Amino acid sequence: MKKLLSALVLIAVLMTACFVGAMPTAAATNYDDFDIYDGILVEYLGPGGDVVIPSKDADGNPVTEIDSKAFYDNDDITSVVIPEGITKIGSEAFSFCDYLEKVSLPYSLEKCGISTFRRSPAISKITIPAKLKDVPQDFCSGCTSLTEVVISYGVETIGVYAFCDMKNLERIVFSSTVKEIYGLAIANNTSDKTEVVICNPMCELGYMNGYRTNDGKYSGKEYVSPFGSPQHKKTAWTFIVPEGSTVAKDLEAYDNPNFRVRTADKTYFDELPENQSDFGVQSAEDAQAEIEQEQEEEEGGNENNGNAATNNGTGSSFDLTKILIIFGAAFGGLILLIVIIIVVVIIVKNNKKKKKAAAKAARRAAKKAAEEAPVDEAVVEEAPVDEVPTEDAE
Repeated sequence: MKKLLSALVLIAVLMTACFVGAMPTAAATNYDDFDIYDGILVEYLGPGGDVVIPSKDADGNPVTEIDSKAFYDNDDITSVVIPEGITKIGSEAFSFCDYLEKVSLPYSLEKCGISTFRRSPAISKITIPAKLKDVPQDFCSGCTSLTEVVISYGVETIGVYAFCDMKNLERIVFSSTVKEIYGLAIANNTSDKTEVVICNPMCELGYMNGYRTNDGKYSGKEYVSPFGSPQHKKTAWTFIVPEGSTVAKDLEAYDNPNFRVRTADKTYFDELPENQSDFGVQSAEDAQAEIEQEQEEEEGGNENNGNAATNNGTGSSFDLTKILIIFGAAFGGLILLIVIIIVVVIIVKNNKKKKKAAAKAARRAAKKAAEEAPVDEAVVEEAPVDEVPTEDAE
């Protein structure tokens, strides 16, 4: 019986181990792939592929910054997950990465240097987080595969050449907090199906404030069209702007017969995703507080500041892993419980059989003992013989 019980328990353990082993597991961080000093990721040294930047160094200290050119001209990386806690990315950190397709920017990001993703042609979509108030010069210029740009509610300025030199841009939405779109910000985009949505009715278009010239100096504030290039005259873009806005008048002043300007009422902008526009609904301060609250709720339970993203390619996949592990443990526990119930039933049945067998054996023994017992000889007394009178006695 003990052997049977051991065998059943072993089977349950093996089944649970096989189930859990088949699930995706969190990949351990190889800190040798990252040169991290004093909270700054100085350089990536790994083999490439899907890269997950750790939120902490090998000693458990938080990583808060990615240095300039940390991934510069790296042709081996295909995707990058930047964890929560990173607040700054240096200039040209991901420039000239020919095969970089996916980028995940954290909500905590507050500052980027110029040319952050310049000439990384495989990126197809990028979301600018709300805390990055100023999108820098040349931010994604030359990302020729970029089809969609999401600019979150909270971003305020779009730098010179930020989204220029693209061939496949289909849609870009400037949220209602965007106050200025600098000159040449989306110039040289040759796609004829680009839709440009500008939510702020008072957004200023085309100033070159802070533009760095070739001699290293900074120009004064001068007006240059965000779309100002020889190519834009031939490009048939659609602009959607609020009714009665100064933006509509500015666009009409460009005198481009291929520009289609369509005005929309408040309803259109209210229906945009919440991370892009709250036009006419609430103040920027209230909206920002609401965004931060939603972000905290989304990160609920993740107090390790991005460790979920560090241990797996994506937060969602890590959540799935945890769910599967819990399910696997519950499945293993269920199997073990079933095994225990089966064993208990078998033991009870065996005990009943043993009791019946013992009772039957006892009856047989009693019967046999009775049959084999010596028979007591009865003492036979000779009955007195009555004397019969004879004839002689007469």
